[in-house]
Order: sequence, then C-alpha cells, then structure tokens
Amino acid sequence: MTEQETHETVFTLAASQTYWRFTNLGATTDFNHAGWEWTVVAPSGQQAYILGRSNIGGTELGGPDATWPQTLAITEAVMAHRYR
Repeated sequence: MTEQETHETVFTLAASQTYWRFTNLGATTDFNHAGWEWTVVAPSGQQAYILGRSNIGGTELGGPDATWPQTLAITEAVMAHRYR
C-alpha cells in the first residue's frame, strides 16, 4: 500500500469513527490501523488533517490534509457523534 493509499484509508476510517473529543484544535479522534494509532483532527471550517501517528517504535507528527469530500464525510461523523 502506498503512502497516499494509506492516508486515503485513514481518512475513510476517520469518517466511520463514532467517538470524537472536542479540543482547542477541533474535533479529534484516535484509532488503530496498520500497526499505528492515528490521530485525525476535524477543525471547524477547515479541511480535516492527520495530526500524527504513533506505535511502539515512536511518534510521527504531521500528515496531509483531507480532500474536501473526505472532510465532508468526516464532518458528518463528528456531527452524528455530537448530536446523537
């Protein structure tokens, strides 16, 4: 799996998350994929992005922004959590 495919999968998985924390960064979720714990942030009015990932070997900060269609799907997951 290429890095781009991994990131696309991470954004797809973020859109299916059912638990979000609300922080000063925006709505944030964590989940496991491919041996890493990923953190995705959905800031209000901006594109969602990967804050970073970590595993037993260390932590990597940063990642690409989601596309607007990916951000919309993630925002829908956030809203479903917030208003359930």
